[in-house]
Amino acid sequence: MNKNIDLKNFTQQLERGLFCLYILWKANEQAVSGIDLSELEHDHDHEVSAGRLYPKLHDLTEKGYLVMDEVNEHGKIHKYYKTTEEGRELLKKVRDELGEPMKDFLTVWIGKPFYNIEIGGKEGKGYKKPEKSILQIVKDDILHICGEYKSRKISLKFIESKIKASASFISRAIKQLEDDGLIKLQKGFVVLTENGRGKVKYIIRKYSILEDYFKERRDNKNLYKEVDFLEHYISGEALNNIKKLSTFDGTSTPLEEFGLNRKGLITDIEFSVGGLFERMVSMGIFPGEKIRIMHKTPDGFVVYVSNKKIAIGKDIAKGVKVVEHAES
Repeated sequence: MNKNIDLKNFTQQLERGLFCLYILWKANEQAVSGIDLSELEHDHDHEVSAGRLYPKLHDLTEKGYLVMDEVNEHGKIHKYYKTTEEGRELLKKVRDELGEPMKDFLTVWIGKPFYNIEIGGKEGKGYKKPEKSILQIVKDDILHICGEYKSRKISLKFIESKIKASASFISRAIKQLEDDGLIKLQKGFVVLTENGRGKVKYIIRKYSILEDYFKERRDNKNLYKEVDFLEHYISGEALNNIKKLSTFDGTSTPLEEFGLNRKGLITDIEFSVGGLFERMVSMGIFPGEKIRIMHKTPDGFVVYVSNKKIAIGKDIAKGVKVVEHAES
């Protein structure tokens, strides 16, 4: 028996399978474009070439796992993909067949607990695009830069050097900000309008509140990375809760030790695995957000957070810190 393994072929097959799984999972959560997928991966330090991504999107669509819709955005046609019923059935089968160690791995890699008990959604035309798209995040970053440097005008080249996104993606964000009346373009420079200055004040204030809160909880290496990410997802209500938590001097409890149906407030999420903070935040699990354990499962817990039910593993529940929350 030949025990030699073609390692290159083995890793290629593994990567192809995981990449298909990643696309189906993201397209099941929300409609995504090819640009959305490539920017999501770039944000997590993964490089995905167009030559690899688009043929795979075409292949999954041809096999009936994805459905494609064309959307007119500012006069340009963009293709958005959504997982079909067949694609969701495939995800369910994978989820049900995998053991707990592999589910833990996929929780980190995909960015959402693979214990999730519900995989569903509607396919076809009429679906909503992501509420917090990568494009919106880039727009917020551009405004943040304009406010942070307090210059009357900022060069486009400087903005491109500060934002980790493609030049074409930044151009789309600039165009939308201009259409929204928040900036003006003047010979390669960005200038804030009066409405833009008002928006920037809120963005800077929000960042300052988060920075002050995490200063005593993070080292400098992780402080700004996590605050930079969290500012794009936190709601106004959660931000107000963060301000209240800043004066809290009690002890937080790991979520796994929190009782059923107790109303809690997340004080922190602490994980040793790199990238898990960002992935939990993108799911709606972050400091300042209200949370409640609805059920216990053999693998973990079903919680209600950010207006949805999510199933999380026991190891993840250990890293979520909470305090009792009384509605005011």
